[in-house]
Amino acid sequence: MKIIYTKHALAKFAHPDIEKFHLKEKDIENALKNPDHHGVESLRGVEFILKNLDSQHTLRVIYKVKNSIITVITFYPSKKGRYEK
Repeated sequence: MKIIYTKHALAKFAHPDIEKFHLKEKDIENALKNPDHHGVESLRGVEFILKNLDSQHTLRVIYKVKNSIITVITFYPSKKGRYEK
């Protein structure tokens, strides 16, 4: 599958919270290929994955899939337990 990023997602790489975790495109792509958790937000019509970053944080990636193309809408680190059910 091809992975593309929205302008918003690309701009996130320069955000201080993202830089603190040294996240790069390859980290997002690896998380999409091997997530720790996958879910669907049916109201917004998007999917999300969670990937452990460290013992206290997870990476959350929001994306859409259409015609075998993954479009990363946004991503961000979060405290563990915030989005896990």
